[in-house]
Amino acid sequence: MKRWLCALLLLFVSVWCRAGGITLNGVVVTGVVAGASNPVGLGEPLAGVDVAVEGTPFTARTDVNGYFAISDLPDGIYTLVCRKSGFPDRRQSVQVAFAGFASRCQVSMNADRACVVGNHAFGSGDLVAAYSKRYRTENKTDEHSWELIAQKAIYVGVRPETLWMRERPDIPGLPRGLGTEGMMNAVSGLENCLMAFSPRRASRSDFAEVSGAPRWVCFDRSGDTLYVALEGGRVEVRNARDGLELLRTLPFGGAVGQLSLDASGRYVVVPHIGKAAGVTLIETSRRLPAGEIATANSPQAARLVGPRLFVVSGNAQGGAVSAYDAASGRLLLSSPTDAQPTALESSPDGSRLFVACSGAARVLEFDALELKRRGSWNTAIQPQQLAVSPDGTRCFVACKQSDQVSLLDLSRPGAVGRNVKVGREPVGILFSRDGRRCFVACQADGCVMTLDGADGSLLHTTIPMPRAVPTGLAILP
Repeated sequence: MKRWLCALLLLFVSVWCRAGGITLNGVVVTGVVAGASNPVGLGEPLAGVDVAVEGTPFTARTDVNGYFAISDLPDGIYTLVCRKSGFPDRRQSVQVAFAGFASRCQVSMNADRACVVGNHAFGSGDLVAAYSKRYRTENKTDEHSWELIAQKAIYVGVRPETLWMRERPDIPGLPRGLGTEGMMNAVSGLENCLMAFSPRRASRSDFAEVSGAPRWVCFDRSGDTLYVALEGGRVEVRNARDGLELLRTLPFGGAVGQLSLDASGRYVVVPHIGKAAGVTLIETSRRLPAGEIATANSPQAARLVGPRLFVVSGNAQGGAVSAYDAASGRLLLSSPTDAQPTALESSPDGSRLFVACSGAARVLEFDALELKRRGSWNTAIQPQQLAVSPDGTRCFVACKQSDQVSLLDLSRPGAVGRNVKVGREPVGILFSRDGRRCFVACQADGCVMTLDGADGSLLHTTIPMPRAVPTGLAILP
């Protein structure tokens, strides 16, 4: 009797569901490339997507969880058309075969200007970091091969991919324990690669391999193109909208320094040292060099501000900041700096210049019009790179030798800045577009740290790569 009643109840539920229940439901997500292997369960829910069954009156709209449901859709094969402002229409075939339970599907949608890396799509505000081969000694030689390390690890029962934790178990800010899965980034055994990383969800990180050792990276204003400076004097031009596909390689006569984009977005500035020391301007509309300005000394850093190109150069005895006419290449002004200048940044309005002097542990301020020195700030040991906040009120300085970031108040020249402890050998440093975060590439620890953009407190640390270390950082526009 009980079995008969159960069968009758199941039949009733089936008939009721078919009569007025859900026959198709699903979820729309973003951040996953359509057609990627095993996309189910990946990506972030996308709300407000209008879902229509082509050729029928059946429609639905996704909720805050990306979920949608359609009732009374008869069995068959249909085409779903998904639409949302700022996203290209997405069409996907689905099959409804109701047997007491609704058919399910997942649809992947990405914004019009998404940057595709690996199996994931990244959007405005996400980060790209340049990772190059990790060496065991300072003279860039391996004490022992990775294969030998792996053999030893396996012999003692340790997984090779966890070796970085044995070498450096005390890196602060690493996500640990249950509930932190979304903050744990993927890692790769690649030696030379670009890592795309989302501060909103670190687990979505993905990689693109490059043929050389990447050092510095820079997006154009639209985010369509990524320029990558490699060790050996090359700059790669890559399509950011199509898996970072290599478009062309531009050779230079010597080592290439940090890349930068001028305020107009027209040029990427490429300082290079060697026999043909100078600065080359790459025109972003053509993705080709537009001209080269020869400099008297090897430029350590360069910035294009309006019609002027500013360059810093020098050594342990002293240095100089110089202004060139960008159109003619003529030297206009020059002023002395402290020893060993390594970095140059301008204020957002272009009226002030800031120079990091590694040999003096100091940041200098100059007036951009007359190159007059206006003030200075002391920093921790060996300042390498500068990051000026979008509002121009503060500057974060990566100090390699002291494993610290110095926080400077730009409204108070001469004020003592606060130093924040970070990972070993911080080099690359960059503010987020809104200034709420600051990213720091710590070479010796192989990780990228996220700091609070106001007080420098540590928010997050990426899981280090086993075979590569980061240098340059770029924010997707």
